[in-house]
Amino acid sequence: MSARYALVENGLAQEGRHNHEFEIYQITTQGNQTKFTPYYPTNEPVDSSTEFDRANRTLKTWSSGGACTFNNYKYQFDLDKYKLIEYTNADYDDENEVCQILVYDIITGNKVLREKHIK
Repeated sequence: MSARYALVENGLAQEGRHNHEFEIYQITTQGNQTKFTPYYPTNEPVDSSTEFDRANRTLKTWSSGGACTFNNYKYQFDLDKYKLIEYTNADYDDENEVCQILVYDIITGNKVLREKHIK
């Protein structure tokens, strides 16, 4: 049995950002039978802002609430699924009136702070 994946654009724009959302299907073939099964590689939507890096087998997804409120997720394909390897969180610190950007590596399922930026 072999497995492949198909990326299908559903044509629906999300909210005000006009990103088209995609659906991913795992295609399995055994003999002369082919099966399409919905496949969810991440917890975040895969849309037209998602970056696919075929050479490194990674994908990046984004969610944004504005200039200083966003989350970035980087996944790497490992064996049979995508695993979260990097997480970036930006948020506005009202008390200090700065934008704080935190970049984490994900090591054995835990966030480990790698970088901290203040803008």
